[in-house]
Amino acid sequence: MKQPTISKLAVLLLIIVFFLSACRSQEDAAPSEDDESGSNFVFEQIPLDKEEFRKIIGWKSTEEVIVQAGGVEGDSLYSFNILTGDFDLFYEVDSFILASRIVMEEEKVIIQLVKDANSSLIVVNFKGDVLQELDIQSSGFVDINVNAQNPSLAFISYYEGENNTAVYNWNMTTNEYTEVESASLEPQWYSENLYLFIDNGEDFSLETGELYMGDIRSDEILLLDSYASDFYLHEDSFIKFTPSDFNEQEIMLTYQYPFLVDAGFMVVPKVTMNERIIFPYLTQAVRDSAIYGIFAQEAVSLEEEAGKFMFSEIDFENGKLNEIVEVPENAPILISENGKYCLFGWSYEMLIDIENQQLYELLSL
Repeated sequence: MKQPTISKLAVLLLIIVFFLSACRSQEDAAPSEDDESGSNFVFEQIPLDKEEFRKIIGWKSTEEVIVQAGGVEGDSLYSFNILTGDFDLFYEVDSFILASRIVMEEEKVIIQLVKDANSSLIVVNFKGDVLQELDIQSSGFVDINVNAQNPSLAFISYYEGENNTAVYNWNMTTNEYTEVESASLEPQWYSENLYLFIDNGEDFSLETGELYMGDIRSDEILLLDSYASDFYLHEDSFIKFTPSDFNEQEIMLTYQYPFLVDAGFMVVPKVTMNERIIFPYLTQAVRDSAIYGIFAQEAVSLEEEAGKFMFSEIDFENGKLNEIVEVPENAPILISENGKYCLFGWSYEMLIDIENQQLYELLSL
C-alpha cells in the first residue's frame, strides 16, 4: 500500500521542480532595471571635473567615444565607453589640441597641436602612437575633412593672414600637400578624386551661392548649380539648402540620392544670427540609413531669442519631420555607426538615445 503513495509523491516533486525551473527561466529572460533595454537604464558619465573637460571629439566605436581633457600644462585623449564607464588614457601632450578628426576605419585620430606660436598636425593611432606630423602656418582653427574612399587623404583648411584662405590636400602617407582650388574653407570629398564646395561670393547672409565640383587630378572645377546656399553630404546622400521662394521664414531642403538625382524636398523654419542663415545640423550613420537633424519649431533670429529646437528624423517621402526629442539649443550632432545613439552639443557633452527618445548628460555638472 506504500508504493503508490511514494509514486504520487515523486510525481508531485517532479511537477514542482518543473514549475520552479520555468519561473526561473522567465525571470532570467526579463530585462533587469539596469539592462540597456530597460526603461531605467542610464548612460555612464565621464569621470572628469568640468574644468578638465574640453570636449568629446567623436565616436571611436559604436559604444566608445574619444574625450579630450586638459589643463594649463597640456591636453590628453581618453577612450570612454558610454555603457560600461571604462575610461582609459591613450595620448597626452604638453600642447593644446585645437582641432581634431577621428578616422574610425583606420583606428586613428588627426589632431592640431598648438604651443606658443607653433602649430602642427599629428596623426595618432588609438594606442597613442604618433604616425605622422606636419608643421602648418596657422595657430588658428584648422578644418579637417578626410576622404572616405581614401583615408590617407585629407583637406586641411585655414586662414592665412586676415582674409586669405588656404585649402590643401594632405597625403598622410607621403606627408606631402598640394593646394586645392576652393572658394570655401570647408570643401567636402565626394569620391577619391572629386570634391564639392559652395561659393557664396560676398553674400554675408548666405542667401545666394553656387555649387562647384573640383577634381584633384586636373585641378579643374565645374559649376553644377547656380542656386545653392549650402549643402550636406554623406556617402552618396546629398541635401541642398536654399532659401524658400515663397516664404521668407523658411528654407528648402532638396534631397538627392544618389547625388544629382532628385529624390524629394521639403521646407523647414529658417534660423538666422545677425541676418546670416544658420543651416540645420544633420547626421547619418551609414549609406541609405535615416538622416537626422536639429530643426527649429518656428523661424527664429538667435540674436533676439533662443528659440525651440527638436531632434528629428527627416522623412522626404512624405515631406515632414518625425520629431524624436526636444533639445535645449541649436547645436551640432554626430550619430553612432549603428544608428542607436547621437552625440549632441557644442562639445558633444550630451547623448540622444534615439530608440527611447531620451536626452542624457555625459558630463556631471
